[in-house]
Amino acid sequence: AALFATRPDLGFCGSIVDMLVRGRIAPGRLDPVFRLDLAALAKFFTIFMHPTVVYNRRVIGEADLRYDAAYRHAEDFDLFRRLADRYPAALMEESLLVYRVHSGSVTSRHVKEMRRTHLRIVGENLEREGLTDDTKDLRAIGDQVSFATVAGVADFIRALEERITALPAAVRPSFEAGALNLFYFLYQLVNDEEQPALTHELLTLSAKWNAIRRREQYALRPGAWAPWLSQASMWAGKQADRLAYRFKSTPAASVLAPYRMEAA
Repeated sequence: AALFATRPDLGFCGSIVDMLVRGRIAPGRLDPVFRLDLAALAKFFTIFMHPTVVYNRRVIGEADLRYDAAYRHAEDFDLFRRLADRYPAALMEESLLVYRVHSGSVTSRHVKEMRRTHLRIVGENLEREGLTDDTKDLRAIGDQVSFATVAGVADFIRALEERITALPAAVRPSFEAGALNLFYFLYQLVNDEEQPALTHELLTLSAKWNAIRRREQYALRPGAWAPWLSQASMWAGKQADRLAYRFKSTPAASVLAPYRMEAA
């Protein structure tokens, strides 16, 4: 409410979130990318965690506050891209929500369909911006991950980055950040197949080895000739990530205790 009072033109906002995983809460942190143009970023990914979003009804009309059923399991991505095109948006630089990650969530249960829809939305946005003439490769990898679709999407990423270099300097950094986020989305999609040779192909053809963590570089380098070694290394990396999460997180009960409501 205070933010809207300060910025009466603001259409909607979100906030940072803390993550709750396996009974422990890690504090959220501001990603510097959110200091760029949110309208541009909204063409590449869902800019806000959905439960944090608040709308200014004095600015946004009733007709705009709707979900489109055609974008199943990515309705928020579609909604926020439409709103960000028309109204100013802002991220509050404080955590106002604890978000629980678990296997029973809609995102976890419908991840494949969500990813297909996500890529479809990105493709539509890029076509409207004139940053691509054809999104068949982007859509194809959402349906099936193979050496052919990986090669196609690597070509797509390189061509997209080339077109972005021609954009005006004022907006170029935001679109560059968006394109990098798209690459990470594709990298995760391919990596989840647990076929290191495919991930190795994506990183090689897109020339993105330096875009991933050094530990992952070491793990995936043997992916083309010794996939078993890459799989073992990636498994060890996941265990290290779990351990790191434990060190940076706090038991949920102690964090949430001050907010518990007593029974009447």
